[in-house]
Amino acid sequence: MPSMNLTTRRGKPTGFSLVELLVVVAIIAIIAGLLFAGVSTLRNGAKESQARAVLASLMGYRGQFETQFKTTAAMPSHLDNDPTYDWSTAKRLNAPGASGPDIKIDTGKDLAGAEYTYSNGDTNKVYMERANIYMKRFIWVVNQMPVIREGLPSLANAFGDFDKDGFLEVVDPWGNPIAYAQSVEHGIAGNSDDDFLPEHDNPFFASAGKDKLWGRPKTSGEFANPNDWDDYKKTDEYKFSVDNLYSFDIDRSAAQRGD
Repeated sequence: MPSMNLTTRRGKPTGFSLVELLVVVAIIAIIAGLLFAGVSTLRNGAKESQARAVLASLMGYRGQFETQFKTTAAMPSHLDNDPTYDWSTAKRLNAPGASGPDIKIDTGKDLAGAEYTYSNGDTNKVYMERANIYMKRFIWVVNQMPVIREGLPSLANAFGDFDKDGFLEVVDPWGNPIAYAQSVEHGIAGNSDDDFLPEHDNPFFASAGKDKLWGRPKTSGEFANPNDWDDYKKTDEYKFSVDNLYSFDIDRSAAQRGD
C-alpha cells in the first residue's frame, strides 16, 4: 500500500487557511451583533411594558383612594407650595404605620438620574428630585388606606426605599423615580415646579423613560407653521420627550401623538 502524507490531500494542505478563518470570525461577529441588537430591543420593549404596568397600577390605587373617600379633593396636589395641604412636617413621611414621636422628615436624599442642564437653567437632577418627592407624598397619602398599603408591595422591584433614607419610593425599570401630578398647567407665575411634565387637566403618573431625561412634549397641532414643528423635532426637549411614558397615554409616548 503506498504511503500517504497525513498533512496533504491531493497535494494541498489540510485545514483552513488564514483568510478562511478570518471570514468565519467576521461572520460570527456579524451574527453576534445582530443577536445582541435584537436582545437589546426586546429588553427595552419588556422594560417599557413593565413601566406601563406600574403606571397603570398606580392609577388604579389612586382610583381606589378617591372612590373610598368619595371626593377628588381627598388627593392633595403634588406641588411643594400647595397652600391647601400641610407638607411641612409629618405629611412628608410615607413609611407604613409610622406615627407619633418617631415621625421622620424627608432628608432630601432623593434619587437622581442622568445629568443635563435645560434651556431654563434647571438640571435633570432637579427634575428627578421633584419627581421623587411628588411620589413620596403620593405614597404617604395612599398608605393611609390599608388595602392600598397591602397592595403596594405587589409592584415588586418598582417599590421600596431605594435611596435608604427611610421613605418609600416607586421607580421605573430604568431606576428613575416616577412622578405623580394632580394636574399640570404651564405659564403660572411663581409656580414652575412641574414644568418638566406635560400639561394635563387630570391626575397622572410619568416616567422619564430609558434615556433618563425629561422632555416636555408638544404636538404638531400646537404649531401654525409646519416648519416650526419640523424645527421643534430637532430640539433636545422633543428628543428627550419621545420615550417618556404617561399613564394618560399608556400605549405610546405623548410626543408621538402629533407625529
